[in-house]
Amino acid sequence: MIVELGGRHAGVVRLLPPLTLTDEQAVAVLDRFADALAAAERSTQRRTDNRQSH
Repeated sequence: MIVELGGRHAGVVRLLPPLTLTDEQAVAVLDRFADALAAAERSTQRRTDNRQSH
């Protein structure tokens, strides 16, 4: 699986799977991607909260 950023300001995540990707592999990749997005969102929220408390 190749993951790259695209778009004008790198605001697009492109997932480039191999042609032989199984349904199970696709689900696993999307689950991990969802976990990564949730972690990034939590991190961003913590930074925002820290800035507002100072």
